[in-house]
Amino acid sequence: MSDQRSSAERVDHVLQSILASITPITQSEWLPILDASGRVLAQDVVAPENLPAAPVSAMDGYALSATLADAKQADSGALHLAVTGKSLAGRQLEGVADPVGAVRIFTGAVIPECYDCVVPQELVASTSSDKLVVIRREDIRKGLHVRDVGEDVRKGDILVARGQQLSSREVALLAQTGCARVLVHRQLKVSVVSIGDELRNVHQPLNTGLIHDSNRLMLLDLVHRAGAQAIDLGITPDDPASLRSALSQAASVSDLVISSGGVSVGEADHTRKVLDELGEIKFWRLAIKPGRPLAYGFIKKEDKSQTPFFGLPGNPVASYVTFLAIVRYALARRAGQDPLVTAPSIRARLLKATAKNVGRTEYLRCWLRPADDGGWNAEVMPSQGAANLLSLAQADGLVVLPHELGALEAGSWVDVINLRLA
Repeated sequence: MSDQRSSAERVDHVLQSILASITPITQSEWLPILDASGRVLAQDVVAPENLPAAPVSAMDGYALSATLADAKQADSGALHLAVTGKSLAGRQLEGVADPVGAVRIFTGAVIPECYDCVVPQELVASTSSDKLVVIRREDIRKGLHVRDVGEDVRKGDILVARGQQLSSREVALLAQTGCARVLVHRQLKVSVVSIGDELRNVHQPLNTGLIHDSNRLMLLDLVHRAGAQAIDLGITPDDPASLRSALSQAASVSDLVISSGGVSVGEADHTRKVLDELGEIKFWRLAIKPGRPLAYGFIKKEDKSQTPFFGLPGNPVASYVTFLAIVRYALARRAGQDPLVTAPSIRARLLKATAKNVGRTEYLRCWLRPADDGGWNAEVMPSQGAANLLSLAQADGLVVLPHELGALEAGSWVDVINLRLA
């Protein structure tokens, strides 16, 4: 086991080191596309056909041949065309397509072969019988409002790449192209355990000095939102025997283990010693606020395989921020996801000058205020304590101040993780 570092390390450097050591799971399964939402593709999905498969109309209007605009007629400013048919989406052409006439057509309907233009209905004058229409020559142009074969998707195109997590958007795309099933990595299993003698479950009464365990429920929900199966292993006392048993069990039933608490330098924190016995463990002091201590490594199982382990701080906001900064990327890598996910973020201006120490990455809770120019302003909240969950719950976002930055003036542009979407 490496010695505890004498100085805190950059968040991005630690993240790179961790990701380089994590191996994606390899087991996969075929699922219907709706059941596969939130899962990670194990192979590319390739378009089986062109989309659209035939030229279709992008508007409600009249289909005709653009060459008619060059035909000589007594009225040089407009064409008087007979309407010889009707084309609706999903139906056969009603009537016929006359090369010197027009067909009433609706959005998504197939355009007859002899036509190459659609004039929107609001630009067309029709008679009372709708059998004759008047169309200005200047409104006619080849390809106008025509969706060509393969305009959206070409046969053989990669629709969704291996390593991408499926969302409702990809589900819709796959359904549109007739893909009913996909090969996905099996769902990641992640165990969550809290460490501490002072912790009690939310339904239990509290005596003096005891607190309800909020971290475990928060982390279980974060794991679930990341698309993994969250396994609740409860609370374990901060003693070596209990820790050894809890962490060994967690490693045996999951692909990744997350604990909170028990990773500081206090006398009652036995995690370091136990983890050193169970596997290969590194401890980092992160240059991050809130948060600092992080345990990472591998717990060896009976079959000699290893399960990645993360030990997060006990302070709830520090635990939350460390999950966003480090653990969620590791979950994505372990689940086979590539490229790495990123938290939904926006650019905003700071409303007030903000103090910042060079040499650490800071995540500041903030409110987002609409700006006069249509953008956003970030108002840093007054309470930034690592244990203050109320301010985290009330925050709209986290202002991210990078490692190399110092104090910022009012009006400075910053990145903000949008917690309403994260």
